[in-house]
Amino acid sequence: MAEFLAEAIADRSRVLTIDREPVVLYGIVACDGLPGHSTLWHATTATIAHEDLVTVMRLSRFQVDLWHRHSPTLQALCDSRNIFHRNWLEWLGFVKGGHLAAFGAARLPFDLYVRHAGRIDCNCASAPPS
Repeated sequence: MAEFLAEAIADRSRVLTIDREPVVLYGIVACDGLPGHSTLWHATTATIAHEDLVTVMRLSRFQVDLWHRHSPTLQALCDSRNIFHRNWLEWLGFVKGGHLAAFGAARLPFDLYVRHAGRIDCNCASAPPS
Protein backbone atom coordinates (compact mmCIF):
# COMPACT_ATOMS: atom_id res chain seq x y z
CA MET A 1 0.00 0.00 0.00
CA ALA A 2 2.71 2.51 0.96
CA GLU A 3 4.53 1.90 -2.33
CA PHE A 4 1.33 2.51 -4.30
CA LEU A 5 0.69 5.78 -2.47
CA ALA A 6 4.27 6.95 -2.95
CA GLU A 7 4.03 6.31 -6.69
CA ALA A 8 0.79 8.30 -6.83
CA ILE A 9 2.61 11.33 -5.45
CA ALA A 10 5.48 11.00 -7.90
CA ASP A 11 3.24 10.44 -10.92
CA ARG A 12 0.55 12.94 -9.82
CA SER A 13 -2.22 10.80 -11.30
CA ARG A 14 -3.43 7.23 -11.02
CA VAL A 15 -6.02 4.87 -12.44
CA LEU A 16 -7.55 2.49 -9.91
CA THR A 17 -8.76 -0.78 -11.36
CA ILE A 18 -10.95 -3.43 -9.79
CA ASP A 19 -11.09 -6.81 -11.56
CA ARG A 20 -8.98 -5.24 -14.34
CA GLU A 21 -11.64 -2.59 -15.01
CA PRO A 22 -10.79 1.10 -14.49
CA VAL A 23 -13.15 2.60 -11.89
CA VAL A 24 -11.41 5.74 -10.57
CA LEU A 25 -9.03 8.21 -12.15
CA TYR A 26 -7.50 10.59 -9.61
CA GLY A 27 -4.59 12.90 -9.05
CA ILE A 28 -3.12 16.09 -7.70
CA VAL A 29 -1.75 19.20 -9.40
CA ALA A 30 0.15 22.16 -7.94
CA CYS A 31 -1.71 25.47 -8.11
CA ASP A 32 0.04 28.03 -10.31
CA GLY A 33 0.77 31.20 -8.40
CA LEU A 34 -0.10 29.68 -5.01
CA PRO A 35 3.01 28.10 -3.51
CA GLY A 36 2.18 25.23 -1.16
CA HIS A 37 -1.32 24.76 -2.63
CA SER A 38 -2.40 21.73 -4.64
CA THR A 39 -5.73 20.77 -6.15
CA LEU A 40 -7.04 17.22 -5.92
CA TRP A 41 -9.23 15.82 -8.66
CA HIS A 42 -10.98 12.55 -9.42
CA ALA A 43 -13.49 10.92 -11.71
CA THR A 44 -15.38 7.77 -10.80
CA THR A 45 -17.19 5.49 -13.22
CA ALA A 46 -20.90 4.93 -12.80
CA THR A 47 -20.30 1.17 -12.87
CA ILE A 48 -18.37 0.97 -9.59
CA ALA A 49 -20.15 -1.25 -7.09
CA HIS A 50 -21.30 0.40 -3.87
CA GLU A 51 -19.08 -1.75 -1.64
CA ASP A 52 -16.07 -0.94 -3.85
CA LEU A 53 -16.90 2.76 -3.67
CA VAL A 54 -16.99 2.63 0.14
CA THR A 55 -13.59 0.91 0.12
CA VAL A 56 -12.17 3.57 -2.20
CA MET A 57 -13.56 6.26 0.08
CA ARG A 58 -11.94 4.70 3.15
CA LEU A 59 -8.59 4.43 1.36
CA SER A 60 -8.85 7.98 0.06
CA ARG A 61 -8.12 9.26 3.56
CA PHE A 62 -4.66 7.64 3.40
CA GLN A 63 -4.00 9.13 -0.02
CA VAL A 64 -5.06 12.63 1.06
CA ASP A 65 -2.93 12.37 4.22
CA LEU A 66 0.07 11.38 2.11
CA TRP A 67 -0.47 14.24 -0.33
CA HIS A 68 -0.67 16.58 2.63
CA ARG A 69 2.92 15.74 3.53
CA HIS A 70 4.00 17.38 0.27
CA SER A 71 1.54 20.25 0.07
CA PRO A 72 0.44 22.21 3.17
CA THR A 73 -2.83 23.33 1.59
CA LEU A 74 -5.04 20.97 -0.37
CA GLN A 75 -8.12 22.11 -2.22
CA ALA A 76 -10.88 20.48 -4.23
CA LEU A 77 -13.78 21.71 -6.31
CA CYS A 78 -17.21 20.23 -5.73
CA ASP A 79 -20.36 20.69 -7.79
CA SER A 80 -22.64 22.54 -5.36
CA ARG A 81 -25.48 20.16 -6.23
CA ASN A 82 -23.46 17.04 -5.31
CA ILE A 83 -24.26 16.43 -1.63
CA PHE A 84 -22.47 13.06 -1.61
CA HIS A 85 -19.17 14.60 -2.80
CA ARG A 86 -19.50 17.45 -0.29
CA ASN A 87 -20.04 14.97 2.56
CA TRP A 88 -17.03 12.96 1.42
CA LEU A 89 -14.79 16.04 1.37
CA GLU A 90 -16.00 17.07 4.82
CA TRP A 91 -15.39 13.51 6.09
CA LEU A 92 -11.81 13.89 4.78
CA GLY A 93 -11.39 17.09 6.82
CA PHE A 94 -11.97 19.69 4.10
CA VAL A 95 -13.96 22.83 4.88
CA LYS A 96 -15.85 25.05 2.48
CA GLY A 97 -13.59 27.90 1.48
CA GLY A 98 -15.43 29.65 -1.31
CA HIS A 99 -18.08 29.53 -4.01
CA LEU A 100 -17.92 29.86 -7.79
CA ALA A 101 -21.32 30.84 -9.12
CA ALA A 102 -20.61 29.87 -12.74
CA PHE A 103 -17.68 27.47 -13.20
CA GLY A 104 -16.54 25.64 -16.32
CA ALA A 105 -18.02 25.42 -19.79
CA ALA A 106 -21.50 24.66 -18.42
CA ARG A 107 -21.25 27.62 -15.99
CA LEU A 108 -22.46 25.51 -13.06
CA PRO A 109 -22.17 26.44 -9.37
CA PHE A 110 -19.16 24.89 -7.62
CA ASP A 111 -17.78 25.15 -4.10
CA LEU A 112 -14.12 25.26 -3.19
CA TYR A 113 -13.12 23.02 -0.29
CA VAL A 114 -9.81 23.48 1.52
CA ARG A 115 -7.78 21.44 3.98
CA HIS A 116 -4.82 23.05 5.76
CA ALA A 117 -2.07 20.97 7.35
CA GLY A 118 -2.27 21.23 11.13
CA ARG A 119 -5.90 22.41 11.07
CA ILE A 120 -7.75 19.29 10.04
CA ASP A 121 -11.18 18.82 11.54
CA CYS A 122 -12.52 15.48 10.40
CA ASN A 123 -14.81 12.93 11.90
CA CYS A 124 -12.10 10.26 11.70
CA ALA A 125 -13.94 7.73 13.85
CA SER A 126 -17.00 7.72 11.64
CA ALA A 127 -17.62 5.68 8.52
CA PRO A 128 -17.42 7.45 5.18
CA PRO A 129 -20.71 8.74 3.73
CA SER A 130 -22.68 6.17 1.80
